[in-house]
Amino acid sequence: MIVTPIVGAIMVALYITLAFKIIGYRREHKISIGHGDNDDLHRAIRAHGNLTEYAPLCLILIAVLEFNKAPFVLSAILGILVSAGRLLHARAMTQPPQNAMSMRVRGMQLTIISLGLLAVSNVLWLVWLAF
Repeated sequence: MIVTPIVGAIMVALYITLAFKIIGYRREHKISIGHGDNDDLHRAIRAHGNLTEYAPLCLILIAVLEFNKAPFVLSAILGILVSAGRLLHARAMTQPPQNAMSMRVRGMQLTIISLGLLAVSNVLWLVWLAF
């Protein structure tokens, strides 16, 4: 496995970055629990949560592709798409909404498309292996 650990490392780096963003906002605004109606903190919490919701599914599907010896190029392209989608979305979510809506949409589109392609690729690769 080559792609899974690289994409996993990217996701962990992004996860830690977003966690530190939350910590910074909590310290700056002296909010220990929840978001205290602070928009910046709320967006940072959701960016972190959104990554936590999508990254595991993507990593599992990339790992299964690699485990089943799918072509490296397929895993690599899908890993790049997932990474780009998550990075775009996180970047957009931690900016004022008026500046980032199109970036956020692009990030989610990339994530959803790559997640769908990962699911379809896994099924098609299993069918291919069966013959």
